[in-house]
Amino acid sequence: MRLTCIYLIAAASSLGATDVSGLWIARMSGATLREPQYARVALTVDGGALVGRWNQLRIEGELTGSKVRLTLRNGDGKPAGELAGIVEGAEVSGDGNIETRGAEGRRGGGGPIAWRLVRPPKRAEGPKVWEFEPKEFYSNYSAAIAPVLHVFPGDTVRTWTIDSGGLDATLTRRSAGGNPETGPFYIEGALPGDTLVVHLNKVRPNRDTARSGSRVSLRAVTPGWAVNAKYAEGFSSEWKLDRAAGIARLANPSGKYPEPLSRPNSWPEKQPESVARLSHPSAPESPVIRYRSH
Repeated sequence: MRLTCIYLIAAASSLGATDVSGLWIARMSGATLREPQYARVALTVDGGALVGRWNQLRIEGELTGSKVRLTLRNGDGKPAGELAGIVEGAEVSGDGNIETRGAEGRRGGGGPIAWRLVRPPKRAEGPKVWEFEPKEFYSNYSAAIAPVLHVFPGDTVRTWTIDSGGLDATLTRRSAGGNPETGPFYIEGALPGDTLVVHLNKVRPNRDTARSGSRVSLRAVTPGWAVNAKYAEGFSSEWKLDRAAGIARLANPSGKYPEPLSRPNSWPEKQPESVARLSHPSAPESPVIRYRSH
């Protein structure tokens, strides 16, 4: 009998020690939601009480054994949701009602939802540098495309791209074109609706040739200008790049433009008018431009 009592006391203590403090990611689904919604959740256990944040909402609740009850409140203190759930291992899940948001962030009506909390991913070590060699290139954005890498905020990816026509650094065709992309890269911890901040540490050309448009974009001019525009026959929009000096020249210039437009290690404060007319073949000068690799 003594051993049985000790066992029951130990079991009760273990059940009461359920700890849900810390950071969580919430996933909500329901008939009133057009698609699953996500939130960042922070919980603190104070005795049997639970407090914290559910995105911008304030949490008031209680933890009894493995059972959780949460009341969500707006900044003005008015209720925004009631949730009940159970802690099971490293997850918390349940159901309830929560206030939804309509167009332009307006408050909508509450609705029944199912919800689940999981811990955000943790990196095993410090920031990592990835060397990624792309094999496939896609010309559309789609969640159906499997990520090529899973990276964490703070990681660095070193990779390369092909041009808008699908040619790589050796002018070998790798794609049908249409502005093919390198990736996609999955950012651990990012949620739908987040804004990602990407720092480009270095961007540089990977070959000595380039192409530009041979017509002015119709989105940049009035309809009348586009109809009356006259383009020179035989204009070539191929460029030669001096990557060491940071200089670009037309591969087949007309010879009408005085050189040089700029010298290495110099960049005029006011750009010559011709630089803004590089894709306008009705004035087929032979401009020389200096670019900067970052």
